[in-house]
Amino acid sequence: MEKQRKITIKFFLNKALAPHTEVDTTLGVITVQYPVYIQITYMRKNMQVKMLHVSYAETIESIDERVLELERRTILQTIRLLQQKQGDRFTLKGLGKYYEVFGQDFARYLDRYMKDKLGMIASKCEPFHFYLAMDFSTVRASFNTLYEMCRKLFDHFEDKLTEEFKTELRYFKEYTRFDRPKHFFDFYTVIDWMDGRAYEDYQQYLGKTYGYGREEFKARLKFFLHIIKKQTGNSA
Repeated sequence: MEKQRKITIKFFLNKALAPHTEVDTTLGVITVQYPVYIQITYMRKNMQVKMLHVSYAETIESIDERVLELERRTILQTIRLLQQKQGDRFTLKGLGKYYEVFGQDFARYLDRYMKDKLGMIASKCEPFHFYLAMDFSTVRASFNTLYEMCRKLFDHFEDKLTEEFKTELRYFKEYTRFDRPKHFFDFYTVIDWMDGRAYEDYQQYLGKTYGYGREEFKARLKFFLHIIKKQTGNSA
């Protein structure tokens, strides 16, 4: 088996860029924060990417270690996945764009997908002017909020729901009950579903909570991977 090549990840404040300054006039305190970057070293090649979940900080030590661990893990997972797909062709070039996508909270992708599907259904409902006012593509409201609005605003709304949508709605509700963060950065990322890191936890949850077996898990996994491919193109 080929030996794993060393990957070094270092967080730093990029003081070559303009800082973010806040002034507390009450206390007379000026806080200066710099953009947080990550330097990745692989096979004697370096690249730098902007940290995904924290934009500015006074010091690296002031950043929650759980956030740093999430960032490290995401970068390592991304590199390993790209190595699997690209083999000897893999380099650090282009890593940043994958990191930005794969490090996102998967629950947000799921919510966005369901909002898009809900918008297509709402476009066929009456009164139509309610649909025009809601603008599903840009509104910041969650899927759950928009779904409740649709139920209350549109005539015979639930009669418009397809069997496919009802199934996806069930999968959505199950997942949102499962992925409930203990803290702000405790969530399953997109790459956790691409490389399998989330599989065991979710399969155990489905079995314990609903009595589901492997086939039910596989149906939901197929749905999740479809969303990822649709939202990202999965072009790794």
